[in-house]
Amino acid sequence: MTVCGEDGLQRNCKGDRDTWYRACVEARRPIVSPNARGASREMARYPVRLAPAVARFSAAPLAKVLGVLERRWAVLTLEALGSGHCRFNELQRSLDGITHKVLIDTLRSLQREGFVRGPLTEEGMTEYRVTALGSELVDLVDEIRSWSDRRSDQLTGPRRAGC
Repeated sequence: MTVCGEDGLQRNCKGDRDTWYRACVEARRPIVSPNARGASREMARYPVRLAPAVARFSAAPLAKVLGVLERRWAVLTLEALGSGHCRFNELQRSLDGITHKVLIDTLRSLQREGFVRGPLTEEGMTEYRVTALGSELVDLVDEIRSWSDRRSDQLTGPRRAGC
């Protein structure tokens, strides 16, 4: 481990990671850790405290839904599954450009959130389908898309500065 000494020079610290971390915190020195490429990066010394409004928002159901919508392939995957049951390979072909691993991760994430059910297996085939909750989310995304299409000039045009 690398630790910044009192004189500002980096030194190797013998011992495990906890010992190294405690030594840095007790000495109130910046905590510097080598990353995979050998370069150093500073790590947070103390836990991050959220502002009360941010903490309330992050606990709200809206934050969970927006978290799903911000994922790169989640909305496209939900829309592809919106027509009904879909086998994994068909789904991957319909989502041109998505890798096998990313699709699996996206489907697992959507399953954890309750928007997708699967893998449903019949005769060795893996199928996925959108749940009722996922279907409602697809309808909501369609409404957002139509709203943004109607206001495309306002959304892409120049914006005024200020309030």
